[in-house]
Parts: sequence; C-alpha cells; structure tokens
Amino acid sequence: MKECLDGIQDLEIKLLKNNSDIGFITSDNPIVFYNQLLEEIKFEGAKTGIIHRGLIILLPLSPLYCIILYDSKVYKIGSKKQTIVNVDYSDINNINALTFLSSDKIIYLILRNM
Repeated sequence: MKECLDGIQDLEIKLLKNNSDIGFITSDNPIVFYNQLLEEIKFEGAKTGIIHRGLIILLPLSPLYCIILYDSKVYKIGSKKQTIVNVDYSDINNINALTFLSSDKIIYLILRNM
C-alpha cells in the first residue's frame, strides 16, 4: 500500500464540475486509470502503472462532480490556482466513455434536474 501512495503522491488533484446537461456516470469499478500520453505514443505494455509518466486517475462522485488526479508535468487542467475546474459536454462524454470501458458489469446513472 505504501508503494501505491508513493507512486501517486506527485499527482495533482482537482475537482471537475460538470457544466453540461448530462451527468457523470459511475460503475461497479468506479476508479478509472488512464494514460493518454502512452496511448498516443503507442506504448507497448501496461499503460496505467502508477509510476508511469502521464497517469490520470478519475473518480466520479456524483452527476455533478468528479475527482481527477493527474500528472501536471504532462497535462494542464485549469489554472494552477484553481481547485475546481468547470468541464463541458465533450469532457463529460470522454470521462463517461472511460468509466464505461473500465466497468465490470454495472453502470450507474443518476438523473438530475436541470
């Protein structure tokens, strides 16, 4: 467990706020590990190891909010001072697609009033 914490302690953390009319979904496997950097360079082998450069970890909390941990040496999310970052329809769709792909058997969707 200590090795896992050591591996992610250099990741930045932000709260994503949904500004679209669709909600974040979650699943029976709610924590999403993704590495866009290694996907783009066609890295062979496991891409989501906690020590790999470019790691992104997503945890949808509700239809409105999602926690993101990310490698700030690779990605820019909002400004340095922002802890809450507004995201739009395209971002929500991409996060929901990753959540769907990492699910095991069950997807949870909570409808919200607009």
